[in-house]
Amino acid sequence: MKIYILLLVILNTLVLASCSTIATKEGARVELTKEDPKGCKFIGDIDADDFWSDNTLVNTKNKLRNKAAEMGGNVAVMDTVHKTQITGRVFNCPK
Repeated sequence: MKIYILLLVILNTLVLASCSTIATKEGARVELTKEDPKGCKFIGDIDADDFWSDNTLVNTKNKLRNKAAEMGGNVAVMDTVHKTQITGRVFNCPK
């Protein structure tokens, strides 16, 4: 019986861990801010959400970073943050 409980705990941990969104290598380079960057090129609007995780805001920010990187941006301005949703704008700024 103890082995079944242990297996159930391990399986549950694996399922919960698989729900996390991790920033990609490129996404990790994207700066999140609430201020408009100066001297940067506007790329486009962006949004991200995560309804299924315990760390929803962390995962949503990672999704936003990943999307911004895919769009060619290195700065994402978070215009609205509401629980599990973020909308904003993506910029490419000189380094």
